[in-house]
Amino acid sequence: MAENVWYYATNNVQHGPFTFEEMKTFAREGRFSRTDLVWEPGFGNRWLNAGTVADLFPPPAGDAVEQPPPLSFPETAQAPDAEPAAHPRAPLNGVRGETPSVFRAAALAFRRMRDVLFSTCCFPRWLGIAFCSWLCNDFYLRLPNSLTPKTGTGGIHSGTAQSPDAVFKELGNLFGTAYDTFVQSLHTRVGICIVSLIVCVILLFKLLSFFLQSRGNFMFLHRWYHPDEKIRTVWRNSRYAANRLFRWEVGFFFCFLIAMGLTLAFGHQAVLRPYLANGKAWDARFLVPLIYFVCLALGVLFTYTSARSIVREFIVPVMYWQGCTVGAAWLSFFSLCWQRPFRLLGFYLLMYALFLAWLLVYLLAVIGSLFIGGILLALPYVGAVILLPASFFFRGYSLAFIHQWRKDLVPLE
Repeated sequence: MAENVWYYATNNVQHGPFTFEEMKTFAREGRFSRTDLVWEPGFGNRWLNAGTVADLFPPPAGDAVEQPPPLSFPETAQAPDAEPAAHPRAPLNGVRGETPSVFRAAALAFRRMRDVLFSTCCFPRWLGIAFCSWLCNDFYLRLPNSLTPKTGTGGIHSGTAQSPDAVFKELGNLFGTAYDTFVQSLHTRVGICIVSLIVCVILLFKLLSFFLQSRGNFMFLHRWYHPDEKIRTVWRNSRYAANRLFRWEVGFFFCFLIAMGLTLAFGHQAVLRPYLANGKAWDARFLVPLIYFVCLALGVLFTYTSARSIVREFIVPVMYWQGCTVGAAWLSFFSLCWQRPFRLLGFYLLMYALFLAWLLVYLLAVIGSLFIGGILLALPYVGAVILLPASFFFRGYSLAFIHQWRKDLVPLE
């Protein structure tokens, strides 16, 4: 019974999963009463009163045991993956947080990484956590598949040195050829079908990627707290929160596509068409529209990548602990940032400084292994296993930082 996954609900708020021994401890501490509801997989689609579960509460002082009255649970919480109640355990905003320390957060994350991965070397634990890390695809820890210089018999990567003018001219020729080929393909039915098929396949793969990343984010977070939890259990229990995050990711991605499409339309109208009308010859009057276009494109890309980074580092932990929606977690994040915006800046500055230090070690290891290490790290899942200490540390760094900000919002243990 100790291996079962248990949940309890108080004031229409769902908590869990826990083991049966943890539930007995919570019952003794008074976190829930006999009239509150509990659930484990053996109950099916029904929540039962805690008082009806044998051995959950300490034996009563007298012989007579008062039976709890029947309670009805909201339809939105009929299963552990059902929608949590609208009242979280802790207020999401309006609470004055403490001043977090980025260096203390880094120290706590390093200590947790050392204790989990190295103090008790457990190879199945390492593989299981690495699978969750690989699934959530922490892109800021991924590097190009090959660090070896590219050489060729000609073109841009030719061994013969080329002048900057020749390189720009060759790039212009390649761009012009690709653009002409794309435009010509749109004038035929076969070309339109091929382009449409390619776009659909890319979008399908992107949706699949969002689905797996959303599930992996919560799985990796859960394994950070519970390193030995079964993968199947973690996959099942992260379903509902991951579905919420997946819907937000898809909606935000399509907003990004619309913004980028409008930016590209501006670039086509203000830069590309005049350039082609000028016989593909550069003119100084194209410079100002080009600067506007580059600034807009960089602004859209920066907004998209920054928002996704905030979701991974801050939004997912709040959703995990408070059972709230993505929007409510964003409000909590803005509330904390409004109090101490420079602390958030310090968080990212130290994170990227640590990342650069880790990148230097990575490059030295790849070069020292005669690039064999780079080949291994480029293999799917193998790289996640090898780089697990870095992934585990950076995951804990954000958790420790939020915990110092507000301990009731994101616990550390």
